[in-house]
Amino acid sequence: MHQDNPIDLGVKCYNSGNYTEAAVYFGKATTRDSTNYKAFQYLAAAQDCLGETDLAKAALQTSLDLRDTASALNSMGALLISDGHDDQAISFFECASALKPQHYIYALNLGDSHRRTGHSDEAKEAYGRGLYAVKTDLEASPEEHYLRAFLAYFAARLNDVETAEREIKRARESASTDGRVIRRAVLTYAALEQRDRMADVLKTASRELQEDIARHPDLRNFWGEKAA
Repeated sequence: MHQDNPIDLGVKCYNSGNYTEAAVYFGKATTRDSTNYKAFQYLAAAQDCLGETDLAKAALQTSLDLRDTASALNSMGALLISDGHDDQAISFFECASALKPQHYIYALNLGDSHRRTGHSDEAKEAYGRGLYAVKTDLEASPEEHYLRAFLAYFAARLNDVETAEREIKRARESASTDGRVIRRAVLTYAALEQRDRMADVLKTASRELQEDIARHPDLRNFWGEKAA
């Protein structure tokens, strides 16, 4: 990794759950090159994790103005979810999935929004597609341990408890400090309704990662009950 590349440094910080530092590096990248649509998209992701929704929307809109991409459409859907608008987010996730049908993240977000809006059949179809996609990616890159965490999540949503528990355990053993694994482990245990394990995983997260996880729509009730 080039130490003077702010995007590389920002991604490293983002993946470890240090969103404040990530936002600083991504901001530097946008200053260096105001036409770098990916830098604005990364900046929006970090700002969203910090709860800076308005700033994230502005950065993401700049990215979309520069180039209309599947990843930016997905990110806009994610921002709508943050505001509690799953019904509006679905169309963005559908567009992102249409552009890249084998992308497991887009299928995951589409499935989640369909589930939260009561579209169980559509959610199941999206989760099934996402499971197939992440298995394909994992076969191609078995060293990417965070992919197992996503495999576990899809399995949990498809009621395959044995696979979900096995794969999330393997992901945590292989990449216990990876913010992506920590977040997905919490969400997997939430789907499995295993609250004690959720709490154990949350203890390993950075403060910023804990705060970001707390804003997830599937965890707001849990967090409120915990704080009560």
